[in-house]
Amino acid sequence: MLVEIYKDLNAPLIRTDIQTAELVKYTDNVWHALKVAFANEIGVIAKSLNIDGHKVMNIFCQDTKLNISPYYMKPGFCLWRLMPAQRRSGIDL
Repeated sequence: MLVEIYKDLNAPLIRTDIQTAELVKYTDNVWHALKVAFANEIGVIAKSLNIDGHKVMNIFCQDTKLNISPYYMKPGFCLWRLMPAQRRSGIDL
């Protein structure tokens, strides 16, 4: 029945169990909240440095290979695998 309802959508039909579907929805909500909090934090940092935070985030969002991608989105990914230059690039505020 659901296959018939969604047949005209240009999207994959994903079949899974209820627990997985519930956790996917929870993951979506958390991910969106995290992105909002991240962007707001960058805005605060940019403002404290007299930098246009919107310009920073507009440029940031253009990197769809790493910044806006599933590249790091796998369980067990270790942040220390980042390149050494990335680990050393923190800003003291």
